[in-house]
Amino acid sequence: MLWFKRIGMTLGVIAAAAGIAYFALWKYAETYSFAPGDPGQAQLAEEYAQCAGYYRVMLSSLNKEHPDYLEQERQYTREFEHHIKMGFNFSPDKALFKARVEKASSRFADEVRMAANTENVLELVDKKMHQCFDVFFRGAAFVERKLQERNK
Repeated sequence: MLWFKRIGMTLGVIAAAAGIAYFALWKYAETYSFAPGDPGQAQLAEEYAQCAGYYRVMLSSLNKEHPDYLEQERQYTREFEHHIKMGFNFSPDKALFKARVEKASSRFADEVRMAANTENVLELVDKKMHQCFDVFFRGAAFVERKLQERNK
């Protein structure tokens, strides 16, 4: 029985360390400025702008009477702020990035209006959310790869 406790404590410590390391990498990525020479970086900046536009539209469309309103608002705000921070770090031209976010917001709002006519709004929203999660993970992988290249 004592071994189970020790194994459980060891696994708990390992899980906590992994969680802290991932969170530290995520926070580091939000504050790290990259060199503009990598073509993958420009692509990620564009994708972060698209996702920031998506979360801006999602925030503006929340229903205040919905029981989960506060939780959804917190989640979307956190995601919007993360994509804005990362996009600013990845984009060498900050004014262009802001314009891309505005354009992405407008484009996504138009897509939602068009999808409302065919009743495919949920599919559109889910597809875009999955794309933004993918951008989140690819951005973290890009940061990790650049850090490893720098430490070699």
